[in-house]
Amino acid sequence: MLVSLHNFLATIFQCMPQPTLLTIDEDSNKLKRLQEENEALKQCLSESTKIESISDVNPGSTPHHPPIMDDFYIIAQESPLMENPKTLRSLIKNIGGGSSPILHRKSLSSAKKNGDDITSTKRPNTKGRVNSLSKGELVSKRSMSCDSRLTRKRDSSVDPAIERKTKDKIESSYILLSQEEYTEHKTSIIQCKSNASGSYVATGDADGIIKVWTPIPSPKTVATFTSTTLTSNKAVTSLDWISKNERYFLHGDNNGSIQLHDTRDCKTLWEIQHEGSRIVTLLCNPTDSTFVCSLSDPTEGKLLLYDLKTKKLERTLPMDGNVTALCSAFNHNGQLLITGLSNGNILIHDLRRNEIIDNLSCHSSPVIDIELINDYTNICAQSEEGKLCQRSLNQTGKVMWETKIKIEKNAVHGKLFTFDQSGTHMLLCTQNGGNIYKMPPGTQAKVLELGGHKGTLCCDWSTANQSGTCITGGAEGKARVSTLLSP
Repeated sequence: MLVSLHNFLATIFQCMPQPTLLTIDEDSNKLKRLQEENEALKQCLSESTKIESISDVNPGSTPHHPPIMDDFYIIAQESPLMENPKTLRSLIKNIGGGSSPILHRKSLSSAKKNGDDITSTKRPNTKGRVNSLSKGELVSKRSMSCDSRLTRKRDSSVDPAIERKTKDKIESSYILLSQEEYTEHKTSIIQCKSNASGSYVATGDADGIIKVWTPIPSPKTVATFTSTTLTSNKAVTSLDWISKNERYFLHGDNNGSIQLHDTRDCKTLWEIQHEGSRIVTLLCNPTDSTFVCSLSDPTEGKLLLYDLKTKKLERTLPMDGNVTALCSAFNHNGQLLITGLSNGNILIHDLRRNEIIDNLSCHSSPVIDIELINDYTNICAQSEEGKLCQRSLNQTGKVMWETKIKIEKNAVHGKLFTFDQSGTHMLLCTQNGGNIYKMPPGTQAKVLELGGHKGTLCCDWSTANQSGTCITGGAEGKARVSTLLSP
């Protein structure tokens, strides 16, 4: 009876599925194995790229070796091109023996009885001349080229300093994996913005049309919104996603209209109209349900704080003088607002106290784009004339670096530069497309040229895990999606 009970219980336990907690060792080993495989693949990719990147290293003098030939080479040379007995004897001498049975072939002996003229191979060089090269010289050059490649490989591994420097450069750079184009717009794309997860991209053009689409794996339209304004001047001047819900986004246009859109139901939820004004910027607070709106009208500029849920104006933020806010950025907790002005200054607002805590003189021309980097302790600002600089918030007046770039002159544009998550690399709009620079930007710091545009008017950089997606919009009506592998 006990034996039967034991067998019964043993059978039951064998058939029962293993509890989840008991598989923790197996799951951890599997995860560790996958991580090791991932590291090995990244190492292989770095090694394959490393050989190309050290092509400018001087391999030194290449020793001269005799031509490498064997019996198969002799078979290949059995043609009327080898008609000189002296040339044939030199080939036999280079083989170093005569032990090969191929040397006694009748075709070789018949080659001795032909004429004494040497038929050479004619090959035009890059300058259009025709050089006459004998077969022996061709073999020697082929051998020397092969030996040169082998010597370059061997010499490149001799110097560990060069190898380590090259490896560090590769590992700290982004690698371009693929590029796609989104071509649904008919006019210039002047706004582009990804939601927080990077799953959707919203792009707005000069005709007031907004497209919401998925960038990966291939661009595909999800929803289309059209401005209800009847006038012809209805360009999308600003666009931003709601921070706490990736389903909704705001947009403003040239006619003072602000609209909230629902991407799931493809409808407009509400609209706020400012007659006789132009919406310059819209920016959603990262922590609560408010947004900042900058207006421009013939008399003065205004900076307004709205509540998203109630559509009510909470307050008008103070401004110094008759200036217009052209760009804005929140800090991490949404309590400070940094604003670039039309007079070249930067205002810092404390939203809790509703007051200006600092007014910095940054550029001599209007500040058209601004962003906070390095743990929100530094400001990066771009002027209308193309000057780009970084200033410290902790040390007032201190300029970290400054440079000048050529930008596309356009009255309406989106973000002209942005950063990756680490803040060490910058995506910058240029006349020929987006460029990625290692900070600070400069000719020597250029990492990648994304290209694809005749005039770049907006950009966005969404980073997730080991890959990043860069979106650039151009004056020709195309958006380029560049997928990168993070360092």
